[in-house]
Amino acid sequence: MAGTVERRAVRRFGSAAAALVALALLAVGCSDSGDGDAAPATGDAGTTACTPEGQEKPAKALLRCGGSSIAFVENPWGSGTGIVTEVDGTTYVLTNAHVVDPFRTAEVTIGEGDTATLPVVGSDVAADIALIGPVEDRDAEPLPLSSGTDIEKGDDVFAVGYPGDNPDDDRELTVASGIVSRVRKVADFDQTYLQTDATIASGQSGGPLFDDRGRVLGITGLSDEDFGFALVGADVEQASERVAAGDGDDLLTVPASADEDGEPAAGGETSGTATIAGAADGASLYLPPSDERRTWKLSVPTASGDITVEVLDELTGDPIAASASGRRLATDIANQVAAAMQIDPAQALAEVQAAYGGLDPAIAGRETAPGEFTIELDADQGAEVDIYAPLSTSTVEVAWSSDQPMWPLSRPIETESMNVGDTVEGILSGYDSGHDVTVDLEEGQQVELWARSPQGDMNVTVVPPGATVDAVSLYAPEARGLQLFEDSDVGLFGYDVQERYTAEATGTYRFALSNYDAVPVAWRFTVTDCDEDDACHDR
Repeated sequence: MAGTVERRAVRRFGSAAAALVALALLAVGCSDSGDGDAAPATGDAGTTACTPEGQEKPAKALLRCGGSSIAFVENPWGSGTGIVTEVDGTTYVLTNAHVVDPFRTAEVTIGEGDTATLPVVGSDVAADIALIGPVEDRDAEPLPLSSGTDIEKGDDVFAVGYPGDNPDDDRELTVASGIVSRVRKVADFDQTYLQTDATIASGQSGGPLFDDRGRVLGITGLSDEDFGFALVGADVEQASERVAAGDGDDLLTVPASADEDGEPAAGGETSGTATIAGAADGASLYLPPSDERRTWKLSVPTASGDITVEVLDELTGDPIAASASGRRLATDIANQVAAAMQIDPAQALAEVQAAYGGLDPAIAGRETAPGEFTIELDADQGAEVDIYAPLSTSTVEVAWSSDQPMWPLSRPIETESMNVGDTVEGILSGYDSGHDVTVDLEEGQQVELWARSPQGDMNVTVVPPGATVDAVSLYAPEARGLQLFEDSDVGLFGYDVQERYTAEATGTYRFALSNYDAVPVAWRFTVTDCDEDDACHDR
């Protein structure tokens, strides 16, 4: 995904290589999808601010229209692009959901105009679309979304936006040209994407993909080294209408600052309880930046036992405080991992300690007593608090308190039951550890697992009856009788799961769904039955 920020996320299970950073992970995000050769039949968006005038070249027309219709969108963690659009008579800035997540507001600059702080109206995660506004700028000219065009493979297209590698004082609207190389359909989510070789760089997420007539064919937001994708205008329009009507997805959001518009941010708490579902889970809290230097006192009393705490700078991800328990627990975990994986304990210890961080004496010194922290924060410095119970094999409740309000970034893992043949669906935020689904299977029963997302990287870990989920499971699931399925070469990027599984015993199986991205994703999970002829039933 041509994302805007790197964000820490908890990987619940993974290979030994992935688990080297399983507890303090840096991740960046980017379906059975069928392919088609023709775009959906559409209408004409008509003349817009971006339509070439006279002999004007299309690329120059698109740069010109940026002054009134294309926006630079920024939050404390990164930046992206948006377009001015109108939904049900109200003007908004439309961008990708991952550009604004998890903040309640965004800084918006349309062309060379003034920067305004606008609320995030809501997001449609499956479409990766968000609305910001309303926009009161009378000079802003909305761009209609082309609900479909006569675009064909080989036609010219142009991606317009603000690459994230430009410093603020040298921010410049750019245009990249290419062709439509393919039309891709994600059948499970009823979505269509235009695949193009036009460069879609980080920072251009949420920007428009135009044709040579200045029509907005879609919104960019996905790319890899070879090509990019734009969700077609018809799908974007439907998503924006849902958001404007108040039917967007329910996501945790946090204030961009502890002091917004001269008023303290509302909704924070100075104490609470974090629910952690064992070693494969974690909880994250957020302390927004303030415009003043401050001394912050944080308390997690149980960090003196089998709980570990790490405090990170919100922008850099560098540890600024850590509990001493982390170093002790790292040694315990390393010994378990070394034994299970039959590797050198010293190598395992170095790798596990790297995941915990906080080995610098100055960082460790900010824990003034077990679980008690006194941290000096510079002006405009915010923090993230990550709490783990790496030796636990069951759910634990961890109390915390702070002399300054904090906001949750993560939600407890939910568990639901389903029958073979059913489908369940949901949303995972960038900080959610995952979602558990339980299914009763008979010994020898063969099923096919489908875990799909229109844009995300979904994974499934099968936890059979009686299996233990502990710290070793994060590094080597197979050592604890678990089986990890990932990247089955289906979906837009081949990251979805479509695998067969045979139950070795009768009982209740737990399917732990997780997301390797660090942005919100929508998912669907289905378990289908297979017969004696090794044929699996349709979903």
